[in-house]
Amino acid sequence: MYGQSEFPSPVFNVDPAQTEHGETAQRAGVVLPALAELQSHMSQLVHLAINSRAFTLGNADPLPVMRRLEPPPHSAPPAGAGWLVSTVHEDPSVKLTALAAWGDDVAIGTSDGMLLRLAPPAQASAGEAPASTAMTLQGRVRVAAEHAIVQVCAAGPCGMLVLLLADGTVTTHELPSLKPLAPLERGVDCTSIAMLHADNADGFRLAAAGRKKLILYRWQAATAAVAGGAGKQLFDAEAACFVPLAEVALQEPIRWMAWGGERQLWLALRGRYARLALPALEMTEVLPIPGGAKHTEPLGASLDGGEVLLLSQETLGVFLDNVGRPSRGFSLTLSEAPLALATATPFLVALHKRGAEVHTLLHARPPVQRLPQLAGAIALASAGTAPQPPALRPPAVFVLSAHSVERLTPPTLPAHAQSLALSGEIDEALALSEAHILPPLAAAAQHESALVHLSRLVQAHTLATQQRKATEAAEAVAAAAAEAAEAAADRERRERKESEHKPGHLVKELGHVVKELGRDVKDHVKELGRDVKELGRDIGHHVKELGRDIKGHVKELGRDIKDLVRPHDEEKRGHRRTLSNRGSSSSAHDGAGADLDASRAPNMARESEGSESAEWSAPLPRPVDLMISYLRQLDGMLPEGRALLSKYARVAPRTPLSASEHL
Repeated sequence: MYGQSEFPSPVFNVDPAQTEHGETAQRAGVVLPALAELQSHMSQLVHLAINSRAFTLGNADPLPVMRRLEPPPHSAPPAGAGWLVSTVHEDPSVKLTALAAWGDDVAIGTSDGMLLRLAPPAQASAGEAPASTAMTLQGRVRVAAEHAIVQVCAAGPCGMLVLLLADGTVTTHELPSLKPLAPLERGVDCTSIAMLHADNADGFRLAAAGRKKLILYRWQAATAAVAGGAGKQLFDAEAACFVPLAEVALQEPIRWMAWGGERQLWLALRGRYARLALPALEMTEVLPIPGGAKHTEPLGASLDGGEVLLLSQETLGVFLDNVGRPSRGFSLTLSEAPLALATATPFLVALHKRGAEVHTLLHARPPVQRLPQLAGAIALASAGTAPQPPALRPPAVFVLSAHSVERLTPPTLPAHAQSLALSGEIDEALALSEAHILPPLAAAAQHESALVHLSRLVQAHTLATQQRKATEAAEAVAAAAAEAAEAAADRERRERKESEHKPGHLVKELGHVVKELGRDVKDHVKELGRDVKELGRDIGHHVKELGRDIKGHVKELGRDIKDLVRPHDEEKRGHRRTLSNRGSSSSAHDGAGADLDASRAPNMARESEGSESAEWSAPLPRPVDLMISYLRQLDGMLPEGRALLSKYARVAPRTPLSASEHL
């Protein structure tokens, strides 16, 4: 049955005796919701369980039994559905360089050649949750005084640890005492080692890669001494150890390697991944390594059944089967270039510079969980054992940092499947159940546990469906409320627009406009009156100034005209005296002579004028009259009138008396 800490007591029980004879299961008092969708998924899960042979009910038909099993009440998501991180060792004074894990134990190598072994306390309960189990230092031994330990491989069933030192030497140590054993044969000048894990000691294999050769080892169990005749030993006792199995010459160095079962070894060479077939020792290229990738170090992880995951690009992993062909219809995409990979079926842990992330190997999907608190870690190690009932918990993954070791405890597979179902990913939950939950339960004959798991999947999926429907209903209500609010706003805008076009509203608005316009006109009129008043004052001032100027200029003009006319007046008076004298002298003549003179006087006057006109070239008096008239019309244009007057004054002395009379 499931452990108490992983699965509480189910709400229903199946009597094994009744089940064996085909009797129906007892009810738990919880009524199955009468939902067509729930019944459909229940039938699908029953069909899955039958096809996977998850339980056996003798000759009875299992369907009636399953139809009478009610799932437990709806509950919250299962506790412990995520990966837990806990520190199991920390020593700031020592730099840690290598890590290996087997079962519940951990071996650690240091930079000063020390080998440490950590294990849970002896009094730890078998049913205790792994995440809450502390680990203590169980052994410590000096391996090399001058060389760091760069790699550790554990063969738990063989009772041995294999270490690679910085100088290329491979050493072996006994478990759990860490006592040094015989050196590995031909284990010198090595650059990397790889261990093939198996269920029994005979299946363990070791690969040691050097610069020019690759040596494969197999595990050889210890043999006892065989006595011969006459008290002599026919064969001496031999200790268990790894013995050479094959040797392969290398044309280029190996950058990474991993076992893919007893039949092949996966290698990463200078620019390609290759598969070394065993025991034929035939090497074939399976995948190129892009030379332009930023992450130049090749990397991979061995999976079950000889399958392998190879990093073909910086963050892209490709699945290949045991002969090097693509095995899955999807690739694994990582968020960053990984530094190390570790499998905990059905999960993959990828370590990178900014932490770690957990992926599922069943589907192409984003990481199941991100662990940024592991930033700065340098290595990963997994015990590599398959999940077993009753807990069905994948093995823990240990993370090595410079001065500490953290343990990543995964959730149980049923809890993870239930979490997937609660999140609406029922297809992934079914795939996980079919591949990794129902088969081991069927092999252990834990049929009731299989039924509990299936019923919990139904319950989780039902809850997820109801939550999804409730969320959709809430979203629909919110959308309807938003739509109603928008409609109300539109209606208010329309009403406001319609009210703006009504006559009363228009008259009111027009009154406001006229009132505002009246205030503006009044203000402008006041301002204009002030401007006109100011302008009137300015005009009066200028008119006064102009009057004074005109008066002064007229007086000056009068004086100039008098000065101009005075010579002509004097000449005219002299001419009159002359004529007067001539008239008195001619009065003595007779009447005929006087009449003749009188009749000839006009002609003489004309002749005199003609002679004077021919004699004088000065203008006639008429231009003076015009000048005076023009000066009168100018009405204040004194500079021009003064210029004309000055010009006429220059020719005024040449003007005859007859002309001056006109002035």
